[in-house]
Amino acid sequence: MLAVSALSDYVYCPRKLYLQYVLKIAPPPKDIIVKGSIKHKVFEAINNAEEMLISSITERTDINLLYERVYYDLLKDVISKNINKLKEVGLDSIDLFRESWPMFLREANTRVKNIKNFIEKYHIYEKELWEKLTPKYKSEVWVSSEILGIRGIVDRIEISDEILVPFELKTGKAPNIGVWPGHRIQLIAYLLLINENYKKRINQGFIEYIDLNEKRRVILDPFAEQQIKDLILEVNHVLSSERIPEKSDNENKCNACNLNEKCFRLKQEYYQNAS
Repeated sequence: MLAVSALSDYVYCPRKLYLQYVLKIAPPPKDIIVKGSIKHKVFEAINNAEEMLISSITERTDINLLYERVYYDLLKDVISKNINKLKEVGLDSIDLFRESWPMFLREANTRVKNIKNFIEKYHIYEKELWEKLTPKYKSEVWVSSEILGIRGIVDRIEISDEILVPFELKTGKAPNIGVWPGHRIQLIAYLLLINENYKKRINQGFIEYIDLNEKRRVILDPFAEQQIKDLILEVNHVLSSERIPEKSDNENKCNACNLNEKCFRLKQEYYQNAS
């Protein structure tokens, strides 16, 4: 079964997809990838701690202080567990903490505001507060489809009154308008999988560029659904072929790629063998 990430990788560069999935060439770690992975893990830990946090809130709880302390500890813990990966790419753990903390503090304040508004409206606490609070969040949600032949893990699903809204969390810069093509493909695929797995008809989700604190909408329509189905066929064809695909025609992608040297060398060897 095809990973959803393979679809977005193909949109980014078919040759890089081929090198990784067919020739099994693992890209060397990059600092931006390691930083992004750590931020994802912190968000996962935050969402996993949500029930415990909310169920502990009483009338006397300083909710701001509670959330700040827990988020601080979770960020510190995830960074410490990945200290070797940080050293491998030349990143300092203290610098990463200082860079990341404002973003997670902002996330804490957003959730605290929602909780306080809910308490003010319903005057409930502890377990009852958790049971009735909306929205709720589920992290790292596994979805798959035998019909489509794809599988993947959704970063976060926001649940409110039986309505599901998927979020994909992305680090780094965002385009001036909309979302990057690969991000759009990934989220549309997840919308299709969620609809099949949960027997829903959800037609929108969001790419959240967490470094920028921006959420951008992606819509599922019949055109987008057909695009995913066509793309699945294209990717399976490429992965079953013995021919190395052409490289991206975007030089900026090539310059930033951590497989560019092996990519060009393999292509030269391919043409030499073919002749």
